[in-house]
Amino acid sequence: MVVFHGARRILGSIRPTRHGLNVHLNLAHQVQDRRVTRSEPLTKKLTFHRFILTSPDELDEQFTTWIKEAHDAASGGP
Repeated sequence: MVVFHGARRILGSIRPTRHGLNVHLNLAHQVQDRRVTRSEPLTKKLTFHRFILTSPDELDEQFTTWIKEAHDAASGGP
């Protein structure tokens, strides 16, 4: 497992599996998407999201946006 850290806190992690990538991101809002397998409040401002990615196509523009949002939240940004 690889854990990614922003300036202030963990923003997410990634773990390869036989079936694809198991990814978690801490976002400032709730995400509704078919790739989300688990979502729960982490703090008053952050929501933990677990994603399962089984195809390179799932690393799309929307997912890239969520990574940037997680980085901003972990760095004390918007």
